[in-house]
Amino acid sequence: VSGVQTCALPIYPFIYASDGSCSTVVPGSSLNVTLGRCVDKHGEISPKTPCAGWGQIGSRAALVGFGERGCATLRGELWITDTTDVVDLEVLTNLTNIVDGRLDLTINAELTNVRGLRNLRGVVLIGSVYIEGNPKLGSLDGLEGIVELGVGEQGYSLLIYNNAALASIHGLGGVTGVLPRSLEVSANAALLSLPGPRARTGRRGS
Repeated sequence: VSGVQTCALPIYPFIYASDGSCSTVVPGSSLNVTLGRCVDKHGEISPKTPCAGWGQIGSRAALVGFGERGCATLRGELWITDTTDVVDLEVLTNLTNIVDGRLDLTINAELTNVRGLRNLRGVVLIGSVYIEGNPKLGSLDGLEGIVELGVGEQGYSLLIYNNAALASIHGLGGVTGVLPRSLEVSANAALLSLPGPRARTGRRGS
């Protein structure tokens, strides 16, 4: 069916339509839809329900719309870019996991912090973390729950570039092990030291 994604989950498999609605493929169960979240016949939000394929978030209105879905798990990328009115990510405090995805925070003129992601736990990304062009972002506190990185489209595992006010990357201290590709931290004028990821790259000279 066009515009439909199937999510196979440990407890309930759901089908999510492009309009945010969902339905179950579990025989004999009964589900309703509230703000794009699946609830069972008792009105309880079904556990471990992911939101999938959200795509690019380019304004505060879009960010609030995503936050109102109450997603605990996001399947795919969290991509917030080219915003002029996003100051923080507090509407994302329900989010605890990102599955099969990446984190991309780029060119957000007013973003001051990412503490709204503080409830992430044990996140293993198949993609990268890009933090680029956020002139008012002071630290990466809130990203402690990310523990492993993959590879992004430009060949980086981690890119932190051109964030003028960024004074600390300690929030990425949970990342350990070997990064599969390159790490670049550059052109961050306020960043005087690099206590952050405890991982090393798997590429010589990176």
